[in-house]
Amino acid sequence: MVSDDLSNVSSVITCPRIAASACILFWDWCLTFERERTIIWVKGPWSLARFCYVFIRYVAVVSHCFSLYVMVSTP
Repeated sequence: MVSDDLSNVSSVITCPRIAASACILFWDWCLTFERERTIIWVKGPWSLARFCYVFIRYVAVVSHCFSLYVMVSTP
């Protein structure tokens, strides 16, 4: 009983934080997309720096989508 209550409180606190951080991530993506497109996707061959940038940038997006899916799909 108590553990269920704590679990509910935890999800009530965590879900809005994940959603807020996803909104900030999306806003950052909107602000920097033009530069990202020009510097990362259009110019020259791939380098380690480009790979690291793309990996870090899009792993965060996938992670947030997965976290939101888990939070919404669990009862």
